[in-house]
Amino acid sequence: MTDASLELAPPILAIVALASGLALLRTRSRIAGTLLLVGAAGLVATAILAAGGTTDGAERALIATMSLTIAPAGLAYPRVRLDRAPDLCAWVAVLGAGVVATVTGYGNETITFASVSAGTVVLHAWWQAEAGEEDDTLALLWLALIGGTSAAAACLAGMVPGIDGYAAAVLVPIGVGPGMVVGVRCPKVADVRSLLVEVVV
Repeated sequence: MTDASLELAPPILAIVALASGLALLRTRSRIAGTLLLVGAAGLVATAILAAGGTTDGAERALIATMSLTIAPAGLAYPRVRLDRAPDLCAWVAVLGAGVVATVTGYGNETITFASVSAGTVVLHAWWQAEAGEEDDTLALLWLALIGGTSAAAACLAGMVPGIDGYAAAVLVPIGVGPGMVVGVRCPKVADVRSLLVEVVV
């Protein structure tokens, strides 16, 4: 990883996670909010370790934070349910991939475990949006709109010559917290379905 991905990107993501986590604490998504707050602390620790020259520790802290707090926050949104088999399977897959990625440290397999976690969170959200109640569906659609748009922008920015691809990768989930807040606090501020169609088409 590069200096920008360990020193610059985590504090930016920490500020967003902190603000979003605080905004979610008094809603039905309080567990997701708590996970975002713990993630913000982990991202600050990552930046401190990187600034102190402990690159290996910073990499492990970043991997642990992203895979054991930020990704599970996506599963805990808009509410945690463990009474259905798909929910339980998603938690096992995300936490299992997170633990193994943290133990093995940064390497080629880290991308594989990150892909497993991200793919599981996306598929779980999709399934929940299809099978859930209307309020949950609206919340997840806002998360998809804001989080997906920011993730696409970060991925595209990472392809531009001269921009640090690792830093862009760390910033991929920057829209997740704000998407969660809008989805839970004011889901009917606009017709999210028509906005999604406009963005996708």
